Amino acid sequence: MLPGLVGLLAMPDIDAMDALDQPLTNLFEHYVDLETQIRNLTAPFSHQYCQGCSGACCQEAICKESVESPFLSTLVGMQTIRYDPARGWQSTAGCRLEFGRPLVCYEYFCEEVLESENFQNACIQEFIRRFVSIGSKAHGNTHLLCISDLDILTPRKIDKIRDNILLLLAEIARVRSPTEP
Repeated sequence: MLPGLVGLLAMPDIDAMDALDQPLTNLFEHYVDLETQIRNLTAPFSHQYCQGCSGACCQEAICKESVESPFLSTLVGMQTIRYDPARGWQSTAGCRLEFGRPLVCYEYFCEEVLESENFQNACIQEFIRRFVSIGSKAHGNTHLLCISDLDILTPRKIDKIRDNILLLLAEIARVRSPTEP
């Protein structure tokens, strides 16, 4: 298991999912690592701008994608929380999901966030754009999160998605640690 996953997976352990083959299991692990990095990058902006906002971007209708998408619902199933049909994953403290969030949760449409100098300087918008596109054309023109049967993914396609995740993880690490080689 990847170091970034230690402590995040409450149950069941991703290695114990019998129905998944190793390439798909690795894809889930790397995806969780990438989503965690994206969440860590965006958290300061979510806290600063979103908590006091009355715009209500976070709605149950958006949360529902995480239980309808086979890919996201697999990730959600690794966490020990229950979906609330009225509030989705929202609590008074914000989203309860550690990972497996719908991609729109990382796309900011609020001008206050998008125009923030810190948001722009940290290359966050570009990282989010690339994160959202990671699963594009996973099968034909279908996004990874929209595939109803993950078994149709070829090992070659899984490897390509995983490689794109690893490239983006490496780039985020370089930006976060610019003094290291």
